[in-house]
Amino acid sequence: MLKKFQVGKEIVPGFRVNEVKSKSVLADPSNPITNFVEVKLDCSYENLAFLAFATFQEKPPSEQWRRLSLSGTENIRQLWKPQKIKQECVGIDYNK
Repeated sequence: MLKKFQVGKEIVPGFRVNEVKSKSVLADPSNPITNFVEVKLDCSYENLAFLAFATFQEKPPSEQWRRLSLSGTENIRQLWKPQKIKQECVGIDYNK
């Protein structure tokens, strides 16, 4: 998945890829994550923006995504479906 994101490339209007890294995260042992990539974006209008992509052994419910990527203190504004991302994913628009 690291190769799908190029530093400097505009991924959506106003958001360019600033950094791409692979990292380890804890997941449900019955449904492990086989790959996790975090993409930090250089954004014009927000304090922080990033995308996180995880490949699971089996498709999990969206609640499992939230537990992995968020601490629980965020104010979730909405869930959204990204239009240009080809693989199945859950989008969470939130602020801290």
